[in-house]
Amino acid sequence: DLGRWRDPEASPLRAAHGGSLVILDAHALPEAVQSFLGAALTDDVGIIVTLPSTVDTLVATGQMSERLADRLGDRAVALPTLADRAEDIRALALEHLGRIGVRLQSRPLGLDSHALAALLEHTWPGNEAELQATLLRASLITEGDVIGVRELDRIGFPIPREQMRSAPPPAPLQGRKRRSGS
Repeated sequence: DLGRWRDPEASPLRAAHGGSLVILDAHALPEAVQSFLGAALTDDVGIIVTLPSTVDTLVATGQMSERLADRLGDRAVALPTLADRAEDIRALALEHLGRIGVRLQSRPLGLDSHALAALLEHTWPGNEAELQATLLRASLITEGDVIGVRELDRIGFPIPREQMRSAPPPAPLQGRKRRSGS
């Protein structure tokens, strides 16, 4: 809403005065807001934006106002997608499962090798947010301490057929009672 950006009291520009303004997916802002930002940003406010491609490409396709593009300039730092950082997926998954498990079941959760292989093959269009959401959904339905391909399959995560066939059957709980959240 352009009115909010222009509001002298509620504007994010006022909150960022003397600091930095971070805008996720700046190209998704209405053109009028983008244009206003390009004109209204002063030198005492740093700006950090996330974009799905280069500023030039977004201007050429009509997704970014030229005024904001001029303000941003060519100081882009390309960050690789999660799919381009496959070596990080295992560490990120285990860190997320540790936090999710402690929060939900008072114990960290693990990830079996077949589930990890499925995660590594996924393209992750939603990057780390999609990974975290996937692991949270799988954690909510697991009855054990380890997320496997069965849990991923149950939440609708795309599992290649060969991985489903080679996955071990779910381990029995062996008399261990599942803890309820406290």
